[in-house]
Amino acid sequence: MPKQKIAFIINPISGKKHKKSIQKTVEKHLDAKKFEPFFAQTEYAGHGQKLAQQFVNQGFDIVVAVGGDGTVNEIARTLVHTQTALGIIPAGSGNGLALYLKIPKNMAHAVQFINQASIVEADYGLLNNQAFFCTCGAGFDALVSADFAKGKIRGFIGYFWVIIRAFSKYKPQNYRLISKDFDFEVNNAFMINFANISQWGYNACIAPNADIHDGKMEITILKKFPLFTAPRLAAQLFLKRIAKNRYVNTLTANEITVLSNTEDKFHFDGEPCQMPKEINIKIISNGIKLLTK
Repeated sequence: MPKQKIAFIINPISGKKHKKSIQKTVEKHLDAKKFEPFFAQTEYAGHGQKLAQQFVNQGFDIVVAVGGDGTVNEIARTLVHTQTALGIIPAGSGNGLALYLKIPKNMAHAVQFINQASIVEADYGLLNNQAFFCTCGAGFDALVSADFAKGKIRGFIGYFWVIIRAFSKYKPQNYRLISKDFDFEVNNAFMINFANISQWGYNACIAPNADIHDGKMEITILKKFPLFTAPRLAAQLFLKRIAKNRYVNTLTANEITVLSNTEDKFHFDGEPCQMPKEINIKIISNGIKLLTK
C-alpha cells in the first residue's frame, strides 16, 4: 500500500508552545511505514490558507493544522469539499475542535493519535458564507473574542481576565431567530451561541448535545442573569449542564436567520467579526473530512 502524503502546517506564533521542536517530534513519532510527511510554516495572516490550497492541488491525503482555533479554521475552510482530510495538533490557547475530537494536548501523543486515526466525514457551518467548524455567536462571547484578540496575555488566565473586564461593560441585546420550525423573539440576550460541536475551548461545554455528524446546530440562548448566579452558571458550563440553567433556552436548526436592531459583533471559532443586521447561519452536512478516531 502506498504511503499517505501528509503535510504539517505550523503556525509559529499561536498559543504558548515552543514550535521549533515540532518537526523533530513529528518525525520521531509519526508512523513512517504509513505516512510521507512534509512541513511548512506560516509567515503571515492568511498564509495557512494558501499553503493548504497548494497541498490540496498536489493531491495530499491529509493536511495537519499545528496551532490554535484560528489556524485550524484558516486551514479547514480551504479543505471543505475536497478529498484532503484535516488533521490537528493542538498548539493554541483554547483548542476547541481538538478537545472535542479528543486529540491529546501533548504533542507526541497527538502525533500518535494521527497514526491510529481514520478519515471520517463531518459537518461544518456557514455564517453569511464564512465557514466555521466549532461555534459562532453573538453577544457577550463575541465581545470577549474581540477583546481577547487585542490582548497580550494568552492562555486561560488571559481569557479569564478578559471575561471579567467585558462583563462590566456589556449591554444585553434583542434578537429575532427565524427557521423553518420557529420564529423566536429574544429580549435581553446576554449571549446567543450557534454550535456545530459541544464546546468552546478550555472544555467549556456551551452546547452539550451538539454533534458534528448530525447535520444540525444547537442554539444556546443565555438571557440576562443576576451577577450572584454567575458562579453556578460557570460550574454548569464546565459540568456539561448549562441547559439546566433557568436563564438558558436551547433550540436546534439546520438553517437560521438572525435579525438584530444594530450591526452586531459576532465571532466564528473565536475569531471576531462585524455582522449586518440580518445574517444567515446554516450547517453543511458531511462537507469536510476529518482525521479522528
